[in-house]
Amino acid sequence: GFYCDQRDNRAFLSPLCRGKRVLDLYCYSGGFALSALRAGAESAVGVDSSAPAVALATRNAGRNGLAATFEAADVSAWLKASDETFDVVVCANLMPS
Repeated sequence: GFYCDQRDNRAFLSPLCRGKRVLDLYCYSGGFALSALRAGAESAVGVDSSAPAVALATRNAGRNGLAATFEAADVSAWLKASDETFDVVVCANLMPS
């Protein structure tokens, strides 16, 4: 779910993302990706295994006038398949999958 205790972490990380390409793994509603974009990130990609979560993140981006890309995929498989590079990677899931 959306964890309010991540508010301080998003506030800390967001200024570090200015002008950077951000990857938000296990993104759920897109909180880190959207905070990074609001702070001036060049781009943000969010990945979550839950299609409903990705739909929520996409709606949140639209409601905030932000252009983020969200993908429903297994994070491990997505990382193995992707050749993209990122400056900042957020991985809020501490549980092994």
